[in-house]
Amino acid sequence: MNCQVKRIIAMLPLLLLLPDPAGAADVRGKVEREAGYPASYIRVTIKCGGRRSSPVYTGSDGFYYLGSVAAGTCTLQVGNTKDKRVSFQIEVREPSTQVPTVKIP
Repeated sequence: MNCQVKRIIAMLPLLLLLPDPAGAADVRGKVEREAGYPASYIRVTIKCGGRRSSPVYTGSDGFYYLGSVAAGTCTLQVGNTKDKRVSFQIEVREPSTQVPTVKIP
């Protein structure tokens, strides 16, 4: 193996340290029932610039996390087939956006 190939291989682990693509942010938030307790296993998606994220689900504590979301004005949709879905616009800002708690029935 020549020296140039060895250098490239040695630098590969550094790629893990690179930031997310430009204009991307992490979106975090919590979903609660109107009674005030965490809403577990509720579907959450986000649509930005014509692209919809894969769904994520809230944990048993009601929190969710969406990574590498395009910065800008986006639509957050919360709910699943047995709950009424709630949609509203949010402003996603780099490097992360904390969404206010969403209340569902």
